[in-house]
Amino acid sequence: MEINKSAESILTPFEVFAYRAAIEKREANEWIYITRLGERLPIKLVVTAIKDQQGNVTGYLGIAEDISESKRVERMKNEFVSTVSHELRTPLTSISGALGMVSAGALGSVPRPIMHMVTLAYKNSQRLTHLINDLLDIEKIAAGKLVFDMQWQPLQRLLESAIEENRHYRRERNVTLKLDNPYPGSQVRVDGQRLQQVMANLFSNAVKFSPEGGDVHIFVQRQSANIVVNVKDEGPGIPETL
Repeated sequence: MEINKSAESILTPFEVFAYRAAIEKREANEWIYITRLGERLPIKLVVTAIKDQQGNVTGYLGIAEDISESKRVERMKNEFVSTVSHELRTPLTSISGALGMVSAGALGSVPRPIMHMVTLAYKNSQRLTHLINDLLDIEKIAAGKLVFDMQWQPLQRLLESAIEENRHYRRERNVTLKLDNPYPGSQVRVDGQRLQQVMANLFSNAVKFSPEGGDVHIFVQRQSANIVVNVKDEGPGIPETL
């Protein structure tokens, strides 16, 4: 929590809790409460300023919530992500690498039916790798540690690459991805890898929920100084009840 106050002012213990609440009406922060037995208990304290009709603060309402269980679940989630990172990625990398070598013909010719199955397994191993990376990225985002490499890049190439990544999946579903970009020479300042990752996820989701033989339309629009990429499928959509 950051409190902006002049150096000459000294906050009392009560003001530490109530200072921001008095200004912003409501203040919520996590604290460590030390019980009479000396145990450290994580709590979430919400402080709300109570004001009269003239806007004068007449009191404060404080609600403390024990967040020990949510902290325990958070630790379990972190341990799970760590397990995914170390225990799954290493063997998956070896499997994907071996399948990639066979698929590329590095180990000699392979009968066509077997090659088809090897290629299918290789593509699915890559998809699983992307899924694991997504989980790790979510953890980085939550921790504020995700770094973006922003560079000017051609949007057309990024979209075509994301479409290519879903080529095998859309063929299985007999779904066509149609790209309509009236600005093929446009440059966008993005993290190319992250944008392709987002686009690939959107495309695969659109293909997944499209009817057999359906179309997924990807069209680019310009809005002032921004470029907007739209993904439209022919799926059932999200029920209004949700």
